[in-house]
Amino acid sequence: MTALLLSPAHYAQIEREARAAFPRECCGLLEGEWEGDAIRAIALHPARNLSSDSDRFEIDPADHFAAIRAARANEREIVGCYHSHPNGKPEPSMRDTDSVALPPGLTTTTAR
Repeated sequence: MTALLLSPAHYAQIEREARAAFPRECCGLLEGEWEGDAIRAIALHPARNLSSDSDRFEIDPADHFAAIRAARANEREIVGCYHSHPNGKPEPSMRDTDSVALPPGLTTTTAR
């Protein structure tokens, strides 16, 4: 499994987003770069959650494309996504790992 390096400021931002979205899931994309075998998140791109279910997330495609454009402008890439588990564990659920097919090199992280 690839290590994801997040700064304390990024953890705090995700926590604020998760609290603001409660009881729904927050979601967003990670802009970053590879550092050896690890991925360092450089910027977070919060996204609108289009899912009608409170325990799921669906990143708004417009937000996804905006994040891709921003990352390219910074000569970086989107390296993963994040979302909250308002009533669950701060780790990928079985649903996350079973239903989310991530391209090679992409990672996901969750927040409680």
